[in-house]
Amino acid sequence: MSSEIAYLLQEYQRAWAQALVVHGDDHSDDELSLASKDSFADSLKQSSSFSKAFRLHQYDGLKVYQGLLRGGVMGCFEGLFPKVYAALPEKQRWVIMEAFRKECPNTSPQFAPMFSAFSAFLSHRADVPEALVAMARFEWAQVEARHAPAIATSDDAQGSLVRESPEALRDELMGLQCVINPTMSVLEEKWPLHQCDGEGFLANEMSWPLIDTCLIVFRHPLTHKVKTFSVTPLVSVLIRALMAAEEANIPIQTVLNDLYQGECMDYFQGVGLEALYQQIPSLIVQWVSQGVVTDLKKF
Repeated sequence: MSSEIAYLLQEYQRAWAQALVVHGDDHSDDELSLASKDSFADSLKQSSSFSKAFRLHQYDGLKVYQGLLRGGVMGCFEGLFPKVYAALPEKQRWVIMEAFRKECPNTSPQFAPMFSAFSAFLSHRADVPEALVAMARFEWAQVEARHAPAIATSDDAQGSLVRESPEALRDELMGLQCVINPTMSVLEEKWPLHQCDGEGFLANEMSWPLIDTCLIVFRHPLTHKVKTFSVTPLVSVLIRALMAAEEANIPIQTVLNDLYQGECMDYFQGVGLEALYQQIPSLIVQWVSQGVVTDLKKF
């Protein structure tokens, strides 16, 4: 293959999303937008920049290449969102992918980055149940945790954190700051998504138990395994607040005071502030052992 052809194919790969859906809305689902699929190949066939040999002998190869790209995107969808993929009928998958590529064109040579907008895209579609949109958010949180940059920690540092006693921490709350695992996502959904398995269960939203569920998703800093825990609404609020406090350089005790006196007071359900001071150190020690907290900084 000449360098000119290789360059044009590379340019095409970067802009494939727009090229493949030029005529996508004008064709039936069964046709899978074949005119759209061929539009770019047709333009190259007519281009004077290609040799006669290429136009005669490699045109069909380019159409195969286009098909491989479409298949690659669908394979990426299946790999990143296996439960959402399994819940959708095959024809609907193709319809959704065509629309998704049109609304969220790929700007990377890789397929995966474009799917960061997938759950938001699904939320605007009337043909996708709300529960399935929530599952897409959950599965993407797992993907982000799995592929996030490495966490700067060591076995010795983690071990010393685990050996911290609640009693020692209790006296230092004003001068300590929690470093929450940077791969952390906090989800507040209407369904226990971490317990949902099976194509039939996903496909019928009416069979989902409506249970308000708070989930934390993160990658353990030592085992590098993605973890999912169901937590109480109070713990969810605490983790979010500690993540914000880390950026603002605010100590743990100030975070607790602000939460207790602010709009989140209902979450404490009658627990006094002093009692909260007594409980938080044990919770922090537990978070350290689980990998939720990766460091404790002293001011």
